[in-house]
Amino acid sequence: MTISDPDQRRTRADEIFFAAIEMESAAERTAYVERVCGQDVPLLKRVERLLSAVDDSESFFSDDAPTQVTTADVAATLDGIEGILNRAGSAFDDDGEVGKQIGAYRLLRKIGEGGAGNVYVAEQSAPVRRIVAFKIIKRGMDTQSVIARFEAERQTLAMMEHSNIAHVYDAGETETGRPYFVMELVQGIPITNYCNTNGLDLRHRLTLFIQVCHAIQHAHQKGVIHRDIKPSNVLVDLQEGSPRPRVIDFGIAKAVHKGLFEDMKGHTAVEPFIGTPSYMSPEQARMGSVDLDTRSDIYSLGTLLYELLTGRTPFSRKELVDGGIDEMRRKLMEQEPLRPSTCLKQLSSSEQDAMARQIGDTLLLERALCGDLDWIVMKALEKDRERRYETVEAFAFDIGRYLNHEPVMARPPSRRYRFGKMVRRNRGLVVSVCAVLAALLAGLATSSWLLLRAKVAEQLAVESQQSEARLRVEAEAREKIARAAVCLSRNQYVEAEQLVVDCELPVIKPSLEARDLFLSLAHWRIFDGNWSLGSEHLQKFVRANRVDPTDLTSEATRGLICVAPSLVVAGDLEAYHAFVDETLTHFAATKSPIAAEQVMKMCLVYPCEDSALMALKPLAGILERSAKSDVPRSEYDATVMAWRIWALSMYEYRRGNYDATAQWSMRNMMSPDHSAARIALDHIVLAMAMGRKGRIEDARRELAAGRSMVASGLPLGLSRIEEYGDNPTGFWYDWILATLLIEEADLLLAGPL
Repeated sequence: MTISDPDQRRTRADEIFFAAIEMESAAERTAYVERVCGQDVPLLKRVERLLSAVDDSESFFSDDAPTQVTTADVAATLDGIEGILNRAGSAFDDDGEVGKQIGAYRLLRKIGEGGAGNVYVAEQSAPVRRIVAFKIIKRGMDTQSVIARFEAERQTLAMMEHSNIAHVYDAGETETGRPYFVMELVQGIPITNYCNTNGLDLRHRLTLFIQVCHAIQHAHQKGVIHRDIKPSNVLVDLQEGSPRPRVIDFGIAKAVHKGLFEDMKGHTAVEPFIGTPSYMSPEQARMGSVDLDTRSDIYSLGTLLYELLTGRTPFSRKELVDGGIDEMRRKLMEQEPLRPSTCLKQLSSSEQDAMARQIGDTLLLERALCGDLDWIVMKALEKDRERRYETVEAFAFDIGRYLNHEPVMARPPSRRYRFGKMVRRNRGLVVSVCAVLAALLAGLATSSWLLLRAKVAEQLAVESQQSEARLRVEAEAREKIARAAVCLSRNQYVEAEQLVVDCELPVIKPSLEARDLFLSLAHWRIFDGNWSLGSEHLQKFVRANRVDPTDLTSEATRGLICVAPSLVVAGDLEAYHAFVDETLTHFAATKSPIAAEQVMKMCLVYPCEDSALMALKPLAGILERSAKSDVPRSEYDATVMAWRIWALSMYEYRRGNYDATAQWSMRNMMSPDHSAARIALDHIVLAMAMGRKGRIEDARRELAAGRSMVASGLPLGLSRIEEYGDNPTGFWYDWILATLLIEEADLLLAGPL
C-alpha cells in the first residue's frame, strides 16, 4: 500500500530511517528497509535519500571513527601538527573543505560526519593559537529546519560552563552564510569502553558516573534536556592523570522552558522519534510526545549505569529493532527490564569471564548489586516518571550514600504503592466503598483534626516558653560570671562566689572567662579547707572547660589533673566517677605520653571498674614503651620519667598485678629525680603491694616512710596557691593524692588481707 499523504509519508520515513541506522551491518539495514517499505516506491526512495546522507548519525563525534587524535597528539606543539594529523590516518575522505581558512581557523582534518554537519580538527591562529573542533553545516543541508537545530545546539553548548561538558569557544558564519561554531577538542573514548579497557572496579565506575550526573544536572539547571545520553556521547579523557568524563553532542537537546529557543524558527516542530532507542525513555519513545522533562535524561542515565554495571543495556538494540517501530515503542513503554543482579545471573559462562576481566569477580559483583544498587538503578528506570528520581542531583546523591554505606532513598515499592495499583484496577468498586466510608469518617476526622491542632498549638506554646526561659537563665548566668570575674580581679573572692553560687551546671557554657573564674574559686575554697564548695566549683570548672574534641595533648589534660583527688576528698564519688568516664571517653585515644600519664593519675585515685582499666590499657602501653626506650638526658627528663613509672605501678596495683607493682616502684626508688611527692607516693604504693603479698612488716615500714614525707610536704604544698610552677616538693594535688592513698593503705593493713 502506497502512502499518498506527504506528511504521513515524511513521518513514516523518519520512523524507518531512525530504526535502520541502529542496525550494525549495511546488508541488515537494506533488507529491513525493503521489507518495511514494500511496494511503496516514494517511501523507499525517501528513506534511501536519508540513509545516503549519513553513514552513522549516532553522534557528530562518532566513537567508531578510527581517527581519534590521542591526548599526546593534542599536547604536542602546534608546529608539529601536520605530523600529528598524518599519524591519525584517513578514515574520512577529504570533501574539499580541508585546508580552507575560515576566519581565524584553518581546517586541518575531518574527524566526524553527521546527517547535517561535519566536524574538523582546526588550527586557531588568533587571538590565541590552539587546536580546536570546528563544526559546520554541510553544503546543501542549510535548510531552515537544519539551521534552526544547528543554532539550537550552538546556543545550548554556549550556555554550559562545566568542566565535564565540552566548551564552546566561538561561533559565526562563512561568506556563503553557512553557520559554524568552534568548541573544545575532546579527545577521549566512550565511558563504557574506558571502564572495560582499564578494568575499573565497581567503586571507580560509580565515582566516574557521579561526575556525569553533575554535568547533566548543570545542563538541566540551564534549562536544557540532552535527550541522547549514551556511551558515545560521554567520552572520558585524562586531566592531570585522572579520568574525566565529558558530555558532548547536544544536537537534539530540548529546552525545558518555552521560549528558550523560540527565536530559532523551525526548531519547535514535533519530531516523532528522536534519540537512540536503547537509551530512550518511555515518554521519549511515545509518538508525538512534546511534554518531555528532565526525568527523561534520568532514565537515560539509569540505562547508562545499567550498562556500566552489567555490560549490556536493559533492552538490546537487536531485540528493539527486530520487532519494528511499534513493537519497539511497546517494549520501551510497557515491558519491565530485568534487575541488574538478575541480568548478571543470566549471563553465559563466556560473558561472565569477560565481565570478570573488566570489572572483577561476577559473584562478588552480583552480591553487591543485590539490594541498594538494584533499587537505585530500577528507580531511575521506572516507566512512570513520577516514581523516578526528581532530579539528577538526587540520583547522584543516592549513589554517594551507597558508596558511603548510608541508607539510600530508593526503596522497594511500598504497600501504599501496591494498594494504589489495586485501586486503579478496581476503580468502580473502590469509589463506591470510599463514598460510604467517607460519609462515616468525615465528622470524626474533622473533630480529630481540630483537637490535634489545638494540642499542637498548646505544645508549641509550652516549648516556646521553655526555650525563652532557658535562654533567659543562660543570659543571666553569663552576666553573673562576667561580674564575678571583675570581682575576682580585685581579690573579692566572697563577692565573686555569691554571684555564681546559684549557677547550675546546665546553664554554664564553655568559655575561658568562666573556666578561670571557677578554677580560682575552687583553689580558694580548697586552701581554705572547704572541700565541699571546692568540689562544686571544680565541677563547674569542668563544665566551662569543654576542650576541643580533637585536642588530645597534655595541654588539654593539664588543667584537669587537680579535679579527681579534690572530688574524692569532698566525698562526691558520683561526680568523681562521672569525671573519670568523661575523661576516658575524650582522651583514651591520645598518643602523648605526658597526657597518658596525667589521665592515668586522674582515673586511678580511687578503685575503678574493669571497664575503666581496659580503657586505660592502651595508655599504659604508651608509658611502658617510653619507660623501656627513653633515656633521661636532664633532671627534668628524669622527673617526667619517674612520674610515668609511678603511673604504671599504680595501674598494675589496680589490676591486681602486685609483683609488677613492686618491680616498677623499686625501679623508681633508684631514679635521680628528687620530687618529694612522687617519692612519697612510690613508698605508699609499694607498701600496699607488699601488704597484698602478705609482707606486713615490710609494708608498714614503707608506709611509715611515705607518711613521714607527706606530713612534712603537705603543709608546704597547700601553702602555695599557684597550681603550676617550679615546686620541687610537689604540687598540692599530688600531696592530696598521697593522703588518700595513705587512708586506703591504713584500711588495707588494719583489716584482714
